[in-house]
Amino acid sequence: MTFWAVAPLAIGWQTTTVMTGSMEPAIQTGDLVVSRPIDPAELRPGQVVLVHDPDRPGRLRLHRLYAVEGAELTTKGDANPEADSSPVLRSDVLGIGVLRVPWIGIPIQQARDGDAVALASTVLGLVAVIVLALARPTARNDDDPPAPRPEVRDSERSPDAGTRRARSRTMAFVAAFTVAAVAAASPAHAAAFSDRTQTLGSVRAATAEAPSDLTCQNNLDGSVTIGWAYDAETPVNFEILVDGRGSIATLGPDARSVQLRANTPFSFGRTSVVRVRTNLTPTWGATSSDSRSVTTITILWVGVARCA
Repeated sequence: MTFWAVAPLAIGWQTTTVMTGSMEPAIQTGDLVVSRPIDPAELRPGQVVLVHDPDRPGRLRLHRLYAVEGAELTTKGDANPEADSSPVLRSDVLGIGVLRVPWIGIPIQQARDGDAVALASTVLGLVAVIVLALARPTARNDDDPPAPRPEVRDSERSPDAGTRRARSRTMAFVAAFTVAAVAAASPAHAAAFSDRTQTLGSVRAATAEAPSDLTCQNNLDGSVTIGWAYDAETPVNFEILVDGRGSIATLGPDARSVQLRANTPFSFGRTSVVRVRTNLTPTWGATSSDSRSVTTITILWVGVARCA
């Protein structure tokens, strides 16, 4: 199960831990769903889609595609009596579900619910499984007396002890890697990019127009450059928005591009949607309807960002 949860991340697919029962019985709470990118033109009703939740900024929604009306999509949970009230855009679709890995996300779900007893039981069960896996089998009959152990010098000792230590270290690494992978698959994340804030400009009264023609370019140093076009009233600044959250970078009025780097401890193929906002005042602006998707792969803050 761990293999199928982690392996798809290597090819840019996304893993998501299911935190609610809105898709039961097809998808259960605690399941991990692997989603692959899809051309928005190929979306069809009946597919399970992973989208940005329009009702809760910064969160993801995994529901079945219920209806398609032009650029707007209507989703619905299999267990919900009615379709979702807020439509989503085709550009907000991160992918379609292609693989369900049962149970592996249960510890994440228990931690989010604050169920300490259930979480402790799950952890103890995992420890017991690891102990049993490391236990050395024996064929000796319980009625047989133990065989005498001859004394041997250190240079003649069996490598069993070293083998057990190596196996223990391997299992510890696998457990840590699994925890990191499942944590990366949870639906709530901090911003995955960083940039330096620049000096703000000045403002004049005008109509707020959003940036347009967003582009994404891969750089040789593992970063990406997001560019945009803007030919309207000079703004106070531009803000870079990721996954509908607050800005991760504030740029001056003359900026037309920004360089983004991976900036999370663990990110196994996470895809984020980047938009640019024009601000004529701190509370008056316009966000681009156009967007670009960027995928990050990082381990202990070392990684790359690539245009999806």
